[in-house]
Amino acid sequence: MKRNLNIYKDNQHDNLKAHLLVKKLMEEGEKLTFQFFYDDLTQANCVWIISEHIRTFKYMVCQESYDWILNYLVKGKSDDSNVDSIKIKEGEEGDKHIQTNVLMAFIEMKVIIQFTPLYKEQANLLTGVAQFPYGKIVFKVWRTQRIMDFLKDHDIVLS
Repeated sequence: MKRNLNIYKDNQHDNLKAHLLVKKLMEEGEKLTFQFFYDDLTQANCVWIISEHIRTFKYMVCQESYDWILNYLVKGKSDDSNVDSIKIKEGEEGDKHIQTNVLMAFIEMKVIIQFTPLYKEQANLLTGVAQFPYGKIVFKVWRTQRIMDFLKDHDIVLS
């Protein structure tokens, strides 16, 4: 019996289901929690999504879906007319540092991020949460010299 080992195509199909679920949760006004990450298997930018009523699930993102998520978090708008959930194509490599880069972009845009005190953290992780009216984004990034210098340059003091 021949098996389909093309995991990427299966993920594309699952991404359509994930997109429809996200849209349904948005239309119902759910407070959603997002955590961005890079998926080594698909080489795609993804986000873990959590709601009060649904277990964590993965959604692959492109620039349009990222903007759609932010628009929902800030304004509560669920219009996805500019989003093609199947836009991510095989061979389009994502940003391996998406979570760190989103965190840094938010800091540059002066988005308030609540960081966990370092003494409560694992030695090599930095965690923070950006709260919005319709949900939040959780960050768990490696505590590198690059990120620590960036925080210092932006006058963010972690205790």
